[in-house]
Amino acid sequence: MKNNVMNLPISTIELAISGDKDSIDMIIRQYSMLINTYSTRKVSGTNSYQLDSYMKESIEVELIEAILRFKIRR
Repeated sequence: MKNNVMNLPISTIELAISGDKDSIDMIIRQYSMLINTYSTRKVSGTNSYQLDSYMKESIEVELIEAILRFKIRR
């Protein structure tokens, strides 16, 4: 899986830092596969896996908070 922040224009990152909802959504979509991977867990007593929606939402909230705290150094 290759998710790279370099695929996002710096203008999108700057808008997201300033709180632009569309830009934040774009970043979340960029990392959705990785978020889903970390939100998937094995169902007890079976060999199947299930997406934990609470965990997914928690990771997305943490990502949004990190975006809003992020400072760009030039």
